[in-house]
Amino acid sequence: MTNNAFSTIRRLLLASSLLCCALSTQAADTVLVATLEWPPYIGSQLPGQGPLAQQSRQIFARMGLQQQLEFLPWRRALRAMDEPGPHLAIMPEYNTQQRQQALFCSQPFARATLSLVQNTQLPPIRWRALTDLAPYTIGTVSGYVHTDEFDQLLAAGRLKHEEAPSDLLNLRKVAAGRLPLAVIDPLVYHALIQQDPSLRAMAGNIRLLPHPIGEQGLVICFRRTPQGAKLRDAFNVALRQHPPVLD
Repeated sequence: MTNNAFSTIRRLLLASSLLCCALSTQAADTVLVATLEWPPYIGSQLPGQGPLAQQSRQIFARMGLQQQLEFLPWRRALRAMDEPGPHLAIMPEYNTQQRQQALFCSQPFARATLSLVQNTQLPPIRWRALTDLAPYTIGTVSGYVHTDEFDQLLAAGRLKHEEAPSDLLNLRKVAAGRLPLAVIDPLVYHALIQQDPSLRAMAGNIRLLPHPIGEQGLVICFRRTPQGAKLRDAFNVALRQHPPVLD
């Protein structure tokens, strides 16, 4: 091999090494987050991908990191956190014991309300304790958590529920009289009514009950690994530097 050929190979190897280092640095500076279409909080078609995405993006920026969202059906997003892969976090999550046991969850950086919708052909359903809802089958979304009390009652079989892939399908079931009740965030309820023409046509068959199930902090959850713990801690530090207004 001539000296010129050897020098050319060395230059190519050096260039390749520098390119790999650059790609590695770029990947290290990006956090891939699994999420879902959940307007008006977050969505691929919303301005800035929605207020939650904007807020978490700003927090990551304070950490010197870039946020990259991948919008998935929620069950697939949850599986992405259970399986080996590039996703380092999932959001938005409710701040429940169930999620805290499975993942490293941040401090809340937003807040949401959980309520019930009912079919208007039924007399208004009035309840004080969640156990008062025992006679009714309640629509839930597959993979969603709610409040600790509500989920414990579901797990114990003290409340009946029927799972669906989405809030939209649950609303359609309630409107069609196939379910008496479904759990939903009021803001999500109003957004879906506005966005979906077929649901809007059936809106008169749905009533949002005034008494909420509860209120939940919205968090981002990281893989339960040493890297996930470090990201969670750094996220919380950046969050405390500019804490959100959760009123």
